[in-house]
Amino acid sequence: MLTKEQERRYFEYCNLYREEEQFDIYAFAYTHYQMTSQNLTAQQILEETKKNEPLIYRLLSELEPESYEKNYDKVKEQYSLSDLQSFLIEGEEIFQTNRRAIYHKTPDNLIKLIQHLVSDSSRRDIADFTSGRGNSILRLGNKGFESLTLVEREEKNAAISAMKLKVIYPDRMNDIEIQVNDLNNYSEVYGEKKFDLIFSHCPWGDRTSNQSEWRFIELAMNHLKETGQAFLCVPCGIEHRKAFEELKERFIEKGFIHRVIQLPERYYSYTAIPSLLLELSFGNQSIDFIDASQMHIEGRNGYYFSDQDIQTIIDPEFSKHKEVPCQEVLETGRLLPSYYLLTPIEDARPLGELADVLRGSDLKKKDLEDLKTDELTSFQLIRSSGLNNGLVAEVTSLTDLPESPVLLEDKDVLITRVSSSLGIAIYQAEEGVQSIVDQSLLVIRARQQSLNPYYLIAYLQSELGQEQLQAVYSSGAIKQASVKSLRELPVPKATIQEQEHWGRLIERKLEQISQKILELELALEDYCEESNRLFKE
Repeated sequence: MLTKEQERRYFEYCNLYREEEQFDIYAFAYTHYQMTSQNLTAQQILEETKKNEPLIYRLLSELEPESYEKNYDKVKEQYSLSDLQSFLIEGEEIFQTNRRAIYHKTPDNLIKLIQHLVSDSSRRDIADFTSGRGNSILRLGNKGFESLTLVEREEKNAAISAMKLKVIYPDRMNDIEIQVNDLNNYSEVYGEKKFDLIFSHCPWGDRTSNQSEWRFIELAMNHLKETGQAFLCVPCGIEHRKAFEELKERFIEKGFIHRVIQLPERYYSYTAIPSLLLELSFGNQSIDFIDASQMHIEGRNGYYFSDQDIQTIIDPEFSKHKEVPCQEVLETGRLLPSYYLLTPIEDARPLGELADVLRGSDLKKKDLEDLKTDELTSFQLIRSSGLNNGLVAEVTSLTDLPESPVLLEDKDVLITRVSSSLGIAIYQAEEGVQSIVDQSLLVIRARQQSLNPYYLIAYLQSELGQEQLQAVYSSGAIKQASVKSLRELPVPKATIQEQEHWGRLIERKLEQISQKILELELALEDYCEESNRLFKE
């Protein structure tokens, strides 16, 4: 982590080359470091690098030797070797702060967490299969190693890794291998190579048949020694990759997963996709699930773990830690720690025993456009965007009903099926009006003799209900729920008399909210009219 003084000095260094690209500034810093340490000219450094470090040379040679000599006297006077070395290691942080370029490095505190989990025997042969600019493997190897292997498909990033390693371990480059490649191609050539410690980010968003997240996890596992440890950062959505369900089940059944840590949703500054840290090893009979999603401090580039957070996470007595037998995980099919750490409801029944759960109609956009109208009609379409504060706040009028609609009944409970945020509302039928919902919503039709709909909506909007609902939805920036998963939602037992008593209270509260909203809308309308009248007179 850079100090404020270091940041100031590095900003000054960057400003010497303000017109250059970020890769070029790395080239300047590396070359200046070598010029100073070896007392050589830029031309001599280029010739030596061309002979011994061709990967680095290809990046350095994009600039003329004269460019490196420019401002060098000032650099030599103002910056020490330690300054330039720190710049190479911490450069990404500089640029993120300065907003000159975007490069997403692994949070330092995540590597610190992994270091606490790594056994001493795993510190020999270390590999990173999406090594980027080498930040992670540098930190993982700083307590000793026998060999380092970096696999990175972007050549310039690989070259920066080589620069950093050359500066820090100038006499150990024979123990370091840098491959400009992806894991799939690397494995085809070096399939028998095994490592004690593997760290990597899955290449998120790559959905080709041989490069899915689970395929990547499988390839990484193939390179792990029998006593080794692998730490992979993956999106939470891996638990719902249907095309690779068998592969997921094999990992659970074979005991390849030792630990799953759920990270905060904004842990990475460049994505809102919630993620997991998987620890893989061989011979596990159970899986340690740790929910660290609510443990973080907000920094300028996203969330991070404090040192105290890390100590809490690794504490076996942590309240958000649970060890679950592999057989149980296999039966549930879930890998999200928060699923196994839900508040237990001692006396509950599955929603499917108390209500029918329906999926909204798959309505095509073109068909709806032909049916939409601005006039009030007896046909209404309700979408997820129209749910607010437990009520249906917005509808779209239609000239007619589409084919095969899902018609709503009075007191149906509506809940978003696909959305970035959860919406819940109770539908109140109007005489002479037929309402339908589209595929963005699920409909819960309570069986009146078993479940009061107002009791249900109160539960769904409570803290307990919201927590239970999180297990119903798939993980990701866009959350999805299925009819099947919603039917499994536990609902606390209460007699129908108790439900009706509480239901009447909730119904009155919702009526009050509806009245207040109407009053607010009328007041806003009156305000707008008065404002317009003022400037017309």
